[in-house]
Amino acid sequence: MKNRCFYILIFSLILFSCNKKSKDIDNFYIPSNQRVEKEKLTLILKDMFLLESAIHFKTNYGYDIKSLTTVYYNQLFKLYDTNKDEIVKSLNYYVFYDKSFSEVIENAKNMLIVEADSIKEIGNLEKIESENLEDEEAENSANEKGKRKISFFGMSPE
Repeated sequence: MKNRCFYILIFSLILFSCNKKSKDIDNFYIPSNQRVEKEKLTLILKDMFLLESAIHFKTNYGYDIKSLTTVYYNQLFKLYDTNKDEIVKSLNYYVFYDKSFSEVIENAKNMLIVEADSIKEIGNLEKIESENLEDEEAENSANEKGKRKISFFGMSPE
């Protein structure tokens, strides 16, 4: 009898927990007109990664993390014409209901990689331009030395 009650209790708990999860997932459904689109959310997440990096960097120099976070995120929300609640609800939707959050994160990561590569490329181009400029300056300096004005007793023949 005890075993039977135990099994009924376990079965009831499993059934109840499965039913509860199903209801929880249904709570994450948001109509398409009320959620942030995947493309926009990808851009927002990319910028959020950059913001978090900037905040972490600046806190190492004594800036207040709470005020930086507030200021930066308010600017982000204003830039994308959204708010924290919309983003959180949309993230919950894509994680639990649509199950495409990994795609959104992957796209944001790829965008960051492309931007990082562009910055490296610009840095390399600036380095090359700087080296070329130094070479030109050295060449001009050598030419100037080779073109010294000739003077005879302080007077030039011109």
